[in-house]
Amino acid sequence: MPSNLVGAIIELGQKRKNEELKELLEKIKPAQLIDMVVSNIQTIDGYTVWHFTLIGLAFSDKCSEKRFELIMAVLRHMNEVELSTKQMFDLIARLLTDLPSLTPEQLVEICELCVESIRAGDPKCLSWKHLLPQTLVQLQGGNVGRFNANGLLLTGAEYRQKVLEEIFKMKLQPAILTPLCGMFRDLHLMRDETSIFVTKISDSIRHIEPLELPPLACQLFHVCLKYSSLLVIPLMSLQRYFHKNYYKKVLSNANSDTTDFDSIDRYSDSEIREAEETVLYHLSNVTEFRVDETQIVAMFKPFQNNPEVLLTPFIVGALLAMSRINRMPDTSDVVSSPIMAFLIKLIAISEKERDMCSQSAWCRGRIDMSGALRIDQLFGVLTDNSQDGKEVVTPGVIHFAFALLLAKKQTKLHSIAINFFQIFIKRRFIFGSGIIAKIKKFLFADLEETQFNVCLTTLSLTNTLTVSECTDTVHFIMDYLLLINGTYAMRFMAFIFPLLRVSHTIRDRYIEVLRKAMYNGETSTRIMGVFGFCSLLKQLKNNNSRRSILGTQGGCYTQMTISGMSLLSQAAYGSPNNPNIHFDMLTLEIMGILRKCFTQTVEVREMLYEALGRAVEFNTQLLPHVLQFIDWHFESFFEFDKCVRYQRALDDDDLPDEQRPVVVYDNVGLLTAFMIRCVVLCDQHEVQHETSAVKSTLQLIVDRIDNLSMEEVGLVGTMDIKGAVIASQYLNMLEAAMAYCAWKATPDNGLLRSIVRLFKHHQYCFEKFKKMEPKKSNKKQLTDNTMNTTTMPGSAKGGAFFKPENIWDLGTMERVLRITLDNSTAYGGDEDLKSFRSNRDLQQYILRIACQKLESLRALPDYWQVNHSKRIFSHLCECTKLVYDRCVKKTTELLGNGGLLVAQMAVDCFRQGLTSALELYERKFNDFLQLISCTMGTSFKKDLLQNLQTIVDEYFGDGSEPEPIGEKIVVGLLQCLELLFKSPVITQDYLTQAYDWLQNFCINTKLKLKSFTIVHRILFDLRLRTQTGAYFDSVAMRLELKFGQIAEDETNPLFHFKSITSATAEPTFHCLCAVTRTQIEEIEHLILRTNSLMGRLKVFGLNDTDETSQLLKSIERSICSQLVHILTTLTHLCNANLPLGTTMDALIKLLLLMYACLANLSRHFLARHAIVPVSYEVTKFNLVVKSSKPLASRIYDLIPFIEENIIGQDEGDEAANSAKAKSNRDKVLRQTKLIPKLVFRIETFNKIVTQLSKKRRKI
Repeated sequence: MPSNLVGAIIELGQKRKNEELKELLEKIKPAQLIDMVVSNIQTIDGYTVWHFTLIGLAFSDKCSEKRFELIMAVLRHMNEVELSTKQMFDLIARLLTDLPSLTPEQLVEICELCVESIRAGDPKCLSWKHLLPQTLVQLQGGNVGRFNANGLLLTGAEYRQKVLEEIFKMKLQPAILTPLCGMFRDLHLMRDETSIFVTKISDSIRHIEPLELPPLACQLFHVCLKYSSLLVIPLMSLQRYFHKNYYKKVLSNANSDTTDFDSIDRYSDSEIREAEETVLYHLSNVTEFRVDETQIVAMFKPFQNNPEVLLTPFIVGALLAMSRINRMPDTSDVVSSPIMAFLIKLIAISEKERDMCSQSAWCRGRIDMSGALRIDQLFGVLTDNSQDGKEVVTPGVIHFAFALLLAKKQTKLHSIAINFFQIFIKRRFIFGSGIIAKIKKFLFADLEETQFNVCLTTLSLTNTLTVSECTDTVHFIMDYLLLINGTYAMRFMAFIFPLLRVSHTIRDRYIEVLRKAMYNGETSTRIMGVFGFCSLLKQLKNNNSRRSILGTQGGCYTQMTISGMSLLSQAAYGSPNNPNIHFDMLTLEIMGILRKCFTQTVEVREMLYEALGRAVEFNTQLLPHVLQFIDWHFESFFEFDKCVRYQRALDDDDLPDEQRPVVVYDNVGLLTAFMIRCVVLCDQHEVQHETSAVKSTLQLIVDRIDNLSMEEVGLVGTMDIKGAVIASQYLNMLEAAMAYCAWKATPDNGLLRSIVRLFKHHQYCFEKFKKMEPKKSNKKQLTDNTMNTTTMPGSAKGGAFFKPENIWDLGTMERVLRITLDNSTAYGGDEDLKSFRSNRDLQQYILRIACQKLESLRALPDYWQVNHSKRIFSHLCECTKLVYDRCVKKTTELLGNGGLLVAQMAVDCFRQGLTSALELYERKFNDFLQLISCTMGTSFKKDLLQNLQTIVDEYFGDGSEPEPIGEKIVVGLLQCLELLFKSPVITQDYLTQAYDWLQNFCINTKLKLKSFTIVHRILFDLRLRTQTGAYFDSVAMRLELKFGQIAEDETNPLFHFKSITSATAEPTFHCLCAVTRTQIEEIEHLILRTNSLMGRLKVFGLNDTDETSQLLKSIERSICSQLVHILTTLTHLCNANLPLGTTMDALIKLLLLMYACLANLSRHFLARHAIVPVSYEVTKFNLVVKSSKPLASRIYDLIPFIEENIIGQDEGDEAANSAKAKSNRDKVLRQTKLIPKLVFRIETFNKIVTQLSKKRRKI
């Protein structure tokens, strides 16, 4: 034998002398051969020796055992020494080519060695990773029959199953999980096998180091690819891992300042975040082109009714990572993404549950929202995660917010998205330009939708500099405003205003756009131009008025548009010595453009007066320019019929006067009110401008306006279209004169007497004008003849021929209310004040107008931005405060001294004030209540509620018969209480106290009018929000006795309501049906929630799910207990002799809903048997079945009762009137059409219960 065996083997092998190599190897003893190969395995020639040795042994039949001994020795040695990955792979790859030549028993022995290596769990010895799958494949070959495996005769498939079960049962070391997953990628697993393996590995994830987690996750995702629905298992495990190690701390410290420098946690935050980001990266790559979004949504859909499980930072990030729009944001559409639609649905369900918990005490006890992540918190965490270069899901997060914005009629989702963009752009301003451009894409898609406009306006306010840098987008939007209706354009214009302060280029472009709008052919576009210029004037200051297109010298500021000013004025304003030179010159330029309004139609002028009036109130520096601009126009009016003129000159063949179209070119009343506003502001702010001429004209109007006769005004005989316009303007002039007197009233001038005089004349004229209206038959003819007529608002609008509108603004309304209701004597002498404040007709008129003004706030167009106006909020608070403090709190006193109408108007006004404040200023509603309550400290809400409750108690305390006006007052007070109870600022303590008060009220008070049923509606709502348990069955017993029982039955209610009388029984029944329907809908939602919990048990198995099982049982018990109460209530209602028609229909529809709910609950228990059986006694479902039997019996008794009553009606009517009998028969069909459906649902429920009983007996 050669001295150098290794060299000889290599030489013979390279020269392909296989016969000589075979002979050489046959001569070598097995021990010597094994020692030679093993000792050289780690050398540079190790693979070559291994390769040629196997070749030589393969040609010798005598050496088959020697070869196998060598193979096993090498494999054992590989488990003892540390080889490089390449060395190990090369050695195993070479061995794999010889596997077909091994016997089954030898292959089994190799498999056993691999299994033992896996059990040892040494991460340095991973030869089994590539060897075991191929060995099992060889054993399953077609030529391999049964073989001996450890004393058992097994087929290849059976042995494979045995090996897999052994691996599934063994305790795996965390260090080998990643290569093990890599091995299982090569095994062709069935779905159940994949599920067991993925679940086992996912359970071990909690022990993995952060740096080792990404490769393990990547391999695990690949294992799940064949059965993509199993991806949810590792994702849920990863969610628990990241929550425990990172997000739990982040969310608990959300409101505190923490750093990671002194952390004593096992892992640092940066390690966890890097691991999470890498996992999301692998998830995106693995699922791309392999799993579509529909499959992804399907795997998470079973959990959608547990939104708190999915709405976590990691799961949302995972969903976004798997979405197509995250990978290709420029070529994908957010609207067509199933993942985005699914996320929107999750958030909608989450918000719905929050609303349910706030409105239902029962839901609060069943749905734990304390651990659920708020959506704004979720977006905050996702925003934080996108920083420091971790951008894997940043495109998806941004488009997720856009998906929320695109949701139809989901204002809560819109506000969430807007808040996200607001914060995100502040932190990641580099994305600002792209986001603004994306908003522009959707801005004009649907002009009726406002969310994108609100979003752009909010971003402009909070990120002004970032938005101002998007000049191309801003210029495009401004130019586009000329192409759409002016009403929509004014709404879109709001986002430009904050930019005007910081960007002179945007301001100058804006002015050019508005100049074009002023010359546009569309009236609405010209109105938009006026509104835009006035809004610009509103925020104009000297520091933001410098025109970029002009030079630095003062003489350059004279422009052709300032043609209305004298040369002396231009020279004075344009002088370099003028400290406000830029403000004055730009203001003069805009005023020159606005002068065109005086050649426009009345709509343009009305917008000018309203918008310019708001501008001077906000920016009093405009007053001198505005008064110079407008006073000549105001002074040009001397006769009040001059506000109406014919469209063209008269010809001989012209139509008669009553058929000639009328064109209104100005509204003198609004013009006068605007002048009054300017004069008052000049006096209040001591503006140095001469206003004596205007004041003289206004005083002349006050003195002489009521001296005009009907003939002088131009109203004689029957009122036509022209007369209606003149009449409306004349009344508006009287209102403007009263407003001037109110603002200028002092103890010295006696203007309060003028107000009383003008009011009496106003009322006289109004009644006179109403009498002059044509009859109804003539109204239609006059309206048809003037279809193309431009008229005053209210003159012939909405089908009303003469319907004038009061022109007082909210500031004037506050002033008039203060004079009327305040104790101050600063407005007139004692006699004048007494005469003014004792005039009940005037008080009623003022309160009625105040009520209309407070109500109209909610109907104002969006472009006025009422909900952002501090001035309007202040006026709203003051008006409501005066009415509450001076009238509402003294309602009992007013009722005693005959002030019924005043009290009614005051209560209506107070209610409108509360409604407007709650709708427009919900965030400030707590401040609003504090301002109007006149109470110091924190007890203002308690005092406000107690005052209103005391007034109601005092009204019913004397026991007298209610009057019609008194009825309206009490109903109005109860509506105010209902508004307060539904507001978010009233806490549970106040609601509980209110419930106790109303409960005692209903027990002790007899309500004699149908409208007082509002008490029961409020009481039932408070009961739902504050209490749980049996309650409504006692109300149903009282109704059963009040309507009369179909079958005699003894009732034992917990309480007795005197408030349920013959007058209130039927509407109370409808209130009870409504609250019962709400309870059933809550149960339906909880059933869906239990189905999701059951889905978790189905997906994850029963390991470590005791908490989920207990939660499921708890919810099921609560559902069954609540259903028992509802079934008892419905049983009593079914025994009531209800009137046919809407009342009976309401009951039958409620029963249909009830049995649909019972069927869904039964199906839930039926499906649960396949996962984990449960005792019906534990969940109280047996009580539900027991309680449903009396209800079914009552329903089957009710059906013939309904039919008999209908037949009896038909027989009684048919003798008298056959036509009415036919109508009644049609009514029978309508009233009985739901009965077959109800019977079918009862039988369906009984069928499912029978199936459940059979399954229960089998267990």
